[in-house]
Amino acid sequence: MYNSHQKQLHANGFIKINILAKFFPRLAESINRELITLGNN
Repeated sequence: MYNSHQKQLHANGFIKINILAKFFPRLAESINRELITLGNN
């Protein structure tokens, strides 16, 4: 279960990845894959 602080951190992470994606699409893609892998474990 997430508390609101964790949700906020998670949202901030995705916002940062979205910003990254504008400038470094390949890098953002690999970070996204890592996060998805971590989330599925």
